[in-house]
Amino acid sequence: MPIPLTVQSSTLQPEAVTDLVKRKYGVGSDIQCVFWRKGMSDSYRITASDRRYFLKVSIAGRRTRHDVEEEVRLLRHLTDGGLRVSELVALRDGSFVLSIAAPGGERHTALYHELDGRPEICGGTSNGTRTGGCAHTRARRYA
Repeated sequence: MPIPLTVQSSTLQPEAVTDLVKRKYGVGSDIQCVFWRKGMSDSYRITASDRRYFLKVSIAGRRTRHDVEEEVRLLRHLTDGGLRVSELVALRDGSFVLSIAAPGGERHTALYHELDGRPEICGGTSNGTRTGGCAHTRARRYA
């Protein structure tokens, strides 16, 4: 008889992610999804019509819903301050964080627009150091 073991981390099937995005986000119905990367969060690249997105899925037990909500709040603060960061896509209900039940435990997701790769212009330059400095300066005003 096989010995059952618990799961530390699971990878969601792209088909399941496609169905989730179709049901929960207003990004269209012609959606393709590919698993993109595993790390502190799993990333799935979503293509819908002519737009591209990334669904970030936290690893169960690593980040709480509150952690993900605070990340969302910080990114929205930076965007409102004029810094070019990945914009979030709201769920159909207007919220930004969705919790899902997955093997291994509850996971939290957020959908982001893909950035087009143009450098951020901050303080008259486009080098990463100045951009990072602008992000830190704007983040200090985050409360």
